[in-house]
Amino acid sequence: MWKYAGVLLLVLAFVVGQTGAMQEEKKNTKESTSEVKKESEKAKKESSGKKEKKETATTKEKSEKKETASTKEKKSKEETAEAKGKKETKEKKSKEETTEAKAKKETKEKKSKEESTEAKAKKETKEKKSKEESAEAKATKETKEKKSKEETTEAKEKKAKESPEGKPGEMEPKGGAVSTETSKEKAKAAPPKEKTEAAAAEKDPVVGKTKDGKAVYEGSRQGHYYLNDKGDKVYVQDFEGAKIVGHTKDGRPIYEGPKGGHFYYTASGNKEYVKK
Repeated sequence: MWKYAGVLLLVLAFVVGQTGAMQEEKKNTKESTSEVKKESEKAKKESSGKKEKKETATTKEKSEKKETASTKEKKSKEETAEAKGKKETKEKKSKEETTEAKAKKETKEKKSKEESTEAKAKKETKEKKSKEESAEAKATKETKEKKSKEETTEAKEKKAKESPEGKPGEMEPKGGAVSTETSKEKAKAAPPKEKTEAAAAEKDPVVGKTKDGKAVYEGSRQGHYYLNDKGDKVYVQDFEGAKIVGHTKDGRPIYEGPKGGHFYYTASGNKEYVKK
């Protein structure tokens, strides 16, 4: 029995030993598993950290790239706006220069036209003055010629009158009386009316001219007249060269005489002086 008891104790000891070994092994396995788990978690954590870092770096890089692209785009827009502004400024300046050049050209053309008009007016005035001087010279020449003819005629008549010899056909009156002049001789001896008026006009000053260029004279009583083709005086009120200083209430022109007097012509053609 003790033999079996010893065997039993050995078996029991073996079993207890195996159980302890198994527990120890289980414990070691558990610890090992725990360590592996820890290591795995640590590795997982490290991997996660690396991933996060990588993601952070990627996000940062993307953000930097995005910011760079945005900055570039903004800079490009600014450069485009600046270029556009420069272009608009240049176009505006070009338009202003074109407008200024156009204005200068128009001013130059206007000035040229004014100068041409002024030159034309001067030329016309000069031509008009030349015509007036020619007309006046012509009138003076005609007057001188008339005067010369009159003087020649008067000289001839005077010579014929002073000659002692009678003309053929004249009959000496009875009683030795001086022969009377015939009506023909009287007419010849009397100076013609036109010659008398022409001679009188020669003494009067020329103050203007008619529309057809005949000289207008001012008589001793300040009347204005011209000589027609027959040499007769034709009185006028209005003529070229008359100095008009105003008008009456009924519209008649008021003239200024050579002595400064103011007058107008009535309906009957008489002068009516007015106060200044």
